[in-house]
Amino acid sequence: MRSRLAEATELLDGAVDRALACNAALDNGEMDTARKIAQGRDALASAAKDALAALERMLDLHGTKGMAAAHPVQRFWRDASVGARHVLLNRFMIEEEYGKLLVRTM
Repeated sequence: MRSRLAEATELLDGAVDRALACNAALDNGEMDTARKIAQGRDALASAAKDALAALERMLDLHGTKGMAAAHPVQRFWRDASVGARHVLLNRFMIEEEYGKLLVRTM
C-alpha cells in the first residue's frame, strides 16, 4: 500500500511541476517560438498522462467499491480519463505536429 501511495505521489508531483513550469513559461512570455509551444504542449500532455497514472495507482488502493456507478471516486476517474484524452493533450497529434515542425526547420 505504501509503495502504491509513494508511486502515485511521485507521478502527481512530477505532473504538477511540469504543468506549473509550462504555466510560468507562458506567463513570462517564454513560449515565443513554434518549437517552444510544441515542447510546452508535449510537457502538458505528459503531465496529464502522469496525473491519470497517479489516479490509477490510488484506485488500486481504494478497491472495486470505488468503481460503482454511484460512487464519487468513479466519477473522478471517469472525468480525469476523459479530460486526459482531450484533443489538446493527445500525444499522437502533438508528436505529429512537433515532427512536422522539426522537419520544416531542418
